[in-house]
Amino acid sequence: MQAETVARLAEYPNLRYIKECTADIKRLREIRILTNDQMLIYCGWEDLAYESFFMGAQGWVSVIGNIAPKLAVELYTLVALKKDYANGWELYKKMLPMLKHLEYSGKLQQTLKYSMDKMGLRGGAVRSPKLPLTADDRVKIDGMLRLMDLI
Repeated sequence: MQAETVARLAEYPNLRYIKECTADIKRLREIRILTNDQMLIYCGWEDLAYESFFMGAQGWVSVIGNIAPKLAVELYTLVALKKDYANGWELYKKMLPMLKHLEYSGKLQQTLKYSMDKMGLRGGAVRSPKLPLTADDRVKIDGMLRLMDLI
């Protein structure tokens, strides 16, 4: 959907929110400008959370919140609410390897389930047609979980 279309939709009083998941941070800017901030934007791209909050996103449709809810809330609080960009950036850098992995690996469900199991929660096995993680994947994910102090 073009930003101009979003602007037209913003004219309807019942349409006030949009999940921005195009990975184009410029689009967030255009939607804000074209809707005169009448359309509230939620980040829908894992590794653009910091940038989206900085640009005015009001929330986050977060995948990492399933395994690191406290970190997801802390990032939102620091950047979107408190405008504490320096501390938010430091936290974001710790989260970024996992955020990127979740967004680009094609192994989102497997990563979530494995991470939950590793943290002592019940993630469970992945169902067909998904394949389990490789040993190399598990080693990488363990490193990301350690970086975020989750294991």
